[in-house]
Amino acid sequence: MSQYLTDDQFNEVLSKLFGVVGKKFHSIKRSCRGNNWFMRYCWTEAQEKEFNEWLTKYLVKKQHMPVRLAKKKASMFCFMHGWKYKEEK
Repeated sequence: MSQYLTDDQFNEVLSKLFGVVGKKFHSIKRSCRGNNWFMRYCWTEAQEKEFNEWLTKYLVKKQHMPVRLAKKKASMFCFMHGWKYKEEK
């Protein structure tokens, strides 16, 4: 997805991704170090849904994507870079 976004937009998306789980995004080099940086934190299905909906709207607004394509891109982003799920107790 980063090929569709400017560096500033990609940083904004990552900032939101980290914010959903209550963490601060600093920069790609600092916050996304290592191959499995996206395994560092956990989220609930509700948090993932919130982020997915936000990202869909963001892509429609900023990239002028059709809603259907934006939904696919947002879902793929969550699949590839989303946090792991919290274990239910």
